[in-house]
Amino acid sequence: MSGRPSRNCGRTASPPSPRSAGTARRRAGRSPTRAPTCATTRVRFCPGASETLEALARDHAVGVVTNGAPEMQRTKMAALGIDDRVDAVVFAGHDAPVKPEPEPFERALAELGSTPDRAVHVGNSLDSDVAGADAAGLRSVWVPADPSVVPEPEPPFAFETLRPLGDPPWLDA
Repeated sequence: MSGRPSRNCGRTASPPSPRSAGTARRRAGRSPTRAPTCATTRVRFCPGASETLEALARDHAVGVVTNGAPEMQRTKMAALGIDDRVDAVVFAGHDAPVKPEPEPFERALAELGSTPDRAVHVGNSLDSDVAGADAAGLRSVWVPADPSVVPEPEPPFAFETLRPLGDPPWLDA
């Protein structure tokens, strides 16, 4: 869930940091909130997002960096049922300056116990997500809301869906 909050599509920032004992404790201490539903919030997963998030969350710490308002984004996360798969959430514009400033990415990395060289940010906005991740020293993956958009400049990675993210060898590039 990054990029434009009006895009009713779950997005994640997925640092490939090995799951730590602290991460497991943070997740274990949460009770999933599923009161809102996808039907009541009109939020939905993008193609491949649920499966990819599930696969990445098994072995990696997962964070969300969003420019969306905290209450709105928490409601979306609860409706999608991803509370228990996310280890850190930074509400840029509330907890930190808005993306593309590097601070929200740096805060997420600190909460995840990771570093830019071990992290990848996934987002749908060239201006906020790709530029912000670059400013913070992270690799980025652009998954465009509109696949017909020709990016300028071209981001390091661009996928039409989130499915390729579930196959970690691309991380070695």
